[in-house]
Order: sequence, then C-alpha cells, then structure tokens
Amino acid sequence: MVNKTVKPNIIQNYFDKRLGAKIVDRIKRSDKSLWLYYHHEINNWGLPPEFYDLMPRWMRRRTKTGIYVERHMTIYRIVSAFIRQHFTHKDELRYHNVVVGRMSKGEFDYWYDNCFLSSPKCDDEAINKFYDRRNFYESIEWWRDDVFIKIKGIIEQPSNQQQTNNQ
Repeated sequence: MVNKTVKPNIIQNYFDKRLGAKIVDRIKRSDKSLWLYYHHEINNWGLPPEFYDLMPRWMRRRTKTGIYVERHMTIYRIVSAFIRQHFTHKDELRYHNVVVGRMSKGEFDYWYDNCFLSSPKCDDEAINKFYDRRNFYESIEWWRDDVFIKIKGIIEQPSNQQQTNNQ
C-alpha cells in the first residue's frame, strides 16, 4: 500500500487561509512583545491558549500526519509571513534558544556569530569547539557546594587582583 499525501480540498484551503488571517488580526491587536511567543507556539504544531476559541476541530486531533500537516502549514505560512515582516530570523532564533531553550544571551550571540550556518566563521572546527565547551561546562556540577566555592574563588580572584593593581 502506497502512502499518498492527502491535500486539503478547495473549501478546507479557503477556511484555513481565513483562519490564518484571523490569527494574524488577533496578533496585530496584541502586545508586540508576545508576537514571537505566538509564532513559536504555532510553529510547534498548536495554538496559544489565547487563540483556542479559533481552533478548528481538525486541529484538536494533533495527528501531525497527512492532511493535518498540509492544513496547519497553510496557517503557519500566513502567520510566519506576518511575523517576519516585523522580526528578523535572528530574533526568532534568539527567542527559541534563549527564552524557550537553555542558552544565555551571551552564549546565543557567540553561537550565532560563530556556529550558525550563515555565519562566515562557521565551519566544523567552530561548531565542534562550541559544543565541546558546552558539554564540558554542563558536566561541571556547579550546584555542589565544594565546586561552587572553587568556581567562585577563581572568578572573584581576578577582580580582586585588578583592584589591587589599580591602586
């Protein structure tokens, strides 16, 4: 049995485009600081709770197969086109990696400038260096008292030496 991609019919496509427009209208009326959150939620195969009253029955199933994917992507493309008029791709990645993910702002800036594929500095060596350092850092059990005291001593020591040198 061959798995055929099922496309939405003309009526479904019409209603999906209309829903995408309604979502964009609601986003426009909301606080701009929430726009990347809304975009991220829709990109994550759902709708934010503030949009549940617009959610069609087919979207509640969340099957992520066949016609569901096609219909959701119709809506996502409309929302995404609007968001990208107001935010850069870097803004979207920063939201995903810093706000939703576990990166600090500084770590994100380093990663974007050195390891993101569009960066002129990005090569296998830069990527491996970043992830080797990240994996090493994550292996440090900084929450243990003895480890924290040692790390704190190392970090505070240079600032104490700078004060002594400045005097």
